[in-house]
Amino acid sequence: MTLFRPATVLMVQYAHYHRDRRNIATHLVGIPLIVLAVGVLLQGPAWVVADQTVTLAWAMWALTSLWYLSRGDVLLGVATTGVNAVLIALAHEVPPVAQALGLAVWQAGLGLFVIGWVLQFIGHYFEGRKPFRGRPGGPAGRAHVRRGRGADGRGFAAAHAQGHRASGRRSPLMLRRWP
Repeated sequence: MTLFRPATVLMVQYAHYHRDRRNIATHLVGIPLIVLAVGVLLQGPAWVVADQTVTLAWAMWALTSLWYLSRGDVLLGVATTGVNAVLIALAHEVPPVAQALGLAVWQAGLGLFVIGWVLQFIGHYFEGRKPFRGRPGGPAGRAHVRRGRGADGRGFAAAHAQGHRASGRRSPLMLRRWP
């Protein structure tokens, strides 16, 4: 199942799909904005557990942390969990800022979410490829690899394979025939 692949497989897949530096830069800002926005939007429901207030945002952080920590790369899991914790903590500081700007908390969260996704789409415009929707072996992934275009206008798979042929390395895309 796609959801439970190891961290190294997920990172290799991500690296194959995100090669343009401008796309990477927009993702470095856009993805944290999206996580921050989700934290803002999920802080409404709250429970008191052992004299501590736990919001739905923190509950989701705990669940996603378990997932990140179970992907087989402890250092990457700890780093991702730590960054996400900082973003969720920052999300809980947004309500006073939103009120000072005359916005409802949900409006601030929605605004951050939209800005994050706009940055994602701008990055993929620079990349020349649609945002990834699926894994390379899945139906959507095959279509994108087969029809995706590299910087020189050739198909991504062909450009990737030629680069590996020139370097003498074997490409993971060359190991499988695409229908």
